Amino acid sequence: MTETTAATQPRFLALDALRGVLALLVVLFHLPVDSHLRDLPLVMHGYLAVDYFFVLSGFVIAHSYGQRINGLAQGRDFLIKRVARVWPLHAVMLGLFVLLEVVRALTHFDPVPPFTGDRAPGGIVTNLLMIHALGTEDSQTWNGPAWAVSAEMLCYVVFAGIMLWARRFGIALSLILSLILAVLGAVIVVSLAPRWMNTTWEYGWARALYGFFLGLIVYRVFSWRRAPGKGWLEALLILAALAFIWVATGPWTVLASLVFAPVIWVLAGDRGPVARALTWKPLVKLGDVSYGVYLIHMLLIVLMLIAARKLGLFHERRVDLGSMWLNDLLTLGFLALVIALAVASYRYIETPARDAVGAWLRRRSGVSSAHG
Repeated sequence: MTETTAATQPRFLALDALRGVLALLVVLFHLPVDSHLRDLPLVMHGYLAVDYFFVLSGFVIAHSYGQRINGLAQGRDFLIKRVARVWPLHAVMLGLFVLLEVVRALTHFDPVPPFTGDRAPGGIVTNLLMIHALGTEDSQTWNGPAWAVSAEMLCYVVFAGIMLWARRFGIALSLILSLILAVLGAVIVVSLAPRWMNTTWEYGWARALYGFFLGLIVYRVFSWRRAPGKGWLEALLILAALAFIWVATGPWTVLASLVFAPVIWVLAGDRGPVARALTWKPLVKLGDVSYGVYLIHMLLIVLMLIAARKLGLFHERRVDLGSMWLNDLLTLGFLALVIALAVASYRYIETPARDAVGAWLRRRSGVSSAHG
C-alpha cells in the first residue's frame, strides 16, 4: 500500500472506538468509588491508557497533515487548528474549576481553603497558555488530566517544525528525527521520571514525545504495508495490550507505547473482524467524544467527593454507599453522566469551535489568494 493510498482513508473508526473505551478506563482509574472494579489491576494501572492516546495522536496527525505542511503558512494554520481543537474545552473546564474556587471563597461551603495548593492563581495563566506541563509548575494544577493537553501541544509544535524541515531535506529525515525524539522521550522517562510512565506534570512532556513520534513511525509503516486483517492477530494484540496494562509496574511501564504501537497498526485498516466489530456506531461515537470524557470527569469527581464528605460517605479515601453493589451502580451512573456531558461538549463546544476556526482559515486563505 502506498502512502498516497493510505492518505485517502478518511477515518480510522476502530482506532477511534478503542480510544473511547480506553478513555473510560482512565475515568475508572481516577474514580474513588469502592466498587468491584476499583481494585482490578487493569483499573489500577489505567493511567497507561493515556499512552495509547499519544501514539494514536501521532499516527492520525501524520495521516492528516504529513503531506500538507509545505511552508510556514501551512504550519501556522496547522497549529491554529490544533489549538482550536484542544483549547476551547480545556478553557471551559478550567473556568469551571475556577468558579468552584470562587464559590468556596464566598460561601465557605467546603472546608478546603480556596485558591491554594494545586489551585493556586498562578496556575490559571500557565493552563490558559497550555504550558503547565512543560516545567512551569511544581505540581499538577487545576484540572489534573489536562497536563496531557499541554504535552500534546508541544508535540504539535515539534511536529510542524519537523515537517517543514523534512520538506527541505527529504521525508526520510522526518523518520530519523521521529525515531530520535521517541527514543529520547523514553530515555528521559526511564532516567528521570520518579514513577516512570506514571509521570504527568514532571516529565509528561517526554512521555508524550515518546508516544507521539512513535505513532508517526507506525503511520509510515502502515502507509507502506497494511496489516493483513486477520482476526486472530487483532485479538491477540489487543489482549496482549490489556494484559500488559494488567501486570505492568515500575520501569516496565515504559514499554506501554511500544505495546500499543502494533495494536494501532493492526486495527488501522478497519479490515479484520475485530476491527469491524469496533466500528459499531455507539463505540465510534464514544471515540468521537473521548476528549470530553477525558477532560470533564475530574470536575465531577471533585464535586462527588465534596458531597460524599458532607454526607459521611467518604471512608479511607473512597466513596462508599455501604454496599459494593450500590457502589457499582454509582460507578455506572457516573460513567453515564460523563459520557452524556461529553456528548454535549462535543456538540456545543468542540465542534462549533473547530468549525468556526476552519471557516475563518478558509476565508482568510480566499482573501489572500484574491490579493495574490
